[in-house]
Amino acid sequence: MTVRHAVLLVHADPVVLPRYQAALTAVDSGTRIGVLLSPYPGLSQAYRALWHDLRAAAGARPVLAVALERARLPRLDELETVTVASFSAGYALVQQLLTDPPSLERIDALVGIDSWHTGLEHDGTASDAQLAGLVRYGLAAAEGPRVLWFGHSDVTTPQTGMSAYASTTQVAAELRRLCALPAAGVDVTRGGLRVRSYDVRKDQKQEHGAALTEWGPAWLADAVAAMLARRPGPPETEQPPPTQPAESLGVRALRLAQGELTNGVREVPGLGACERIVEYFSG
Repeated sequence: MTVRHAVLLVHADPVVLPRYQAALTAVDSGTRIGVLLSPYPGLSQAYRALWHDLRAAAGARPVLAVALERARLPRLDELETVTVASFSAGYALVQQLLTDPPSLERIDALVGIDSWHTGLEHDGTASDAQLAGLVRYGLAAAEGPRVLWFGHSDVTTPQTGMSAYASTTQVAAELRRLCALPAAGVDVTRGGLRVRSYDVRKDQKQEHGAALTEWGPAWLADAVAAMLARRPGPPETEQPPPTQPAESLGVRALRLAQGELTNGVREVPGLGACERIVEYFSG
């Protein structure tokens, strides 16, 4: 089976791959998913360190091309579309990919699975500066063929002290505001931009894990399906001329007669038919 569409999932236990692949195959049999993990310790800082490795290895190529290779996915130039998804701390790598123009150009869909955090503004909201790349992509998705689906849980994060940072819920609220989405509602959509909240577990640790193992596969597969549906169709080709004239026989006969009159074809007074008219009867 030829792989036409690749899904790069950043920061996920490879054990979940079969259920994600099954969900994606149900959408399109030519879609393959691969997981990219950081070899470094830590959470978001581990993926920032991985970014530096990928950028150094890329040279003049898009960093996305190296990321796909590390995830054992087909070459970037062999693919029709690329979807980049992240779970939890994987957002830190995606955040950097959005700063690499050749990579950004090839990302057809972004999918958040309870992923993406920022620092906090003085008013307690997620940092606008750290969300700039995500917001730009979201605005493009709202108006064009790209897709940004941001699914988040209600897991809270520290809000004070040196370890304070914005939760995915706070990021979702700021993303909604900056992309002119309704502030209220569990599931809101504008074009290819969708933000949805999930609350499936009482325990916060289980809630975060459920994002990856329970609602994540269908969420990602549905986002890919939406992206494929929003892609522009093939360019229109010039139609060959019809083998049969579109005009009726009577109209064509009238046009022929008008052309003959214009060329001076007439009955010859006193002699009858001219040579041209004689040809009509010789066929």
